[in-house]
Amino acid sequence: MLLTLTCATTGASTLTETSYITQPKHHKKHHHKAPPHKKYHHKKRPAPPPHGRPPGVVIHHNHRPYIYSHGRYYCDRGGTYVVVKPSIGMIVPSLPTGYVTVKRPHGRIGYAFGGVVYEKITSNGAFKFKIVGFL
Repeated sequence: MLLTLTCATTGASTLTETSYITQPKHHKKHHHKAPPHKKYHHKKRPAPPPHGRPPGVVIHHNHRPYIYSHGRYYCDRGGTYVVVKPSIGMIVPSLPTGYVTVKRPHGRIGYAFGGVVYEKITSNGAFKFKIVGFL
């Protein structure tokens, strides 16, 4: 089985990652059903929104404030902070623990966490990370 993930970025480049997944060959097909008391969830459930302001740093993008905390992005919706999908171009001061490095076009290195791909940049003499795409 061939799995190709493509991520569009701003500019003319795209990120493509190809993985090969092999499955053992079986002479007979066996279909396994989950026991009725166990249900398997394939999708990750989003975190419940915090009741108050979540801990983290305030970042501004397109004249709008966001809270960035441990790789998640929050927006104030009438006094309740909800998890939102970040936008390409957002800049954060650091990456959360658990990020992985990924190869980007033209030999560049990217950093991925939670389906978001970042590029290391220099801003005001400090290293920061800019969102350049999604997995």
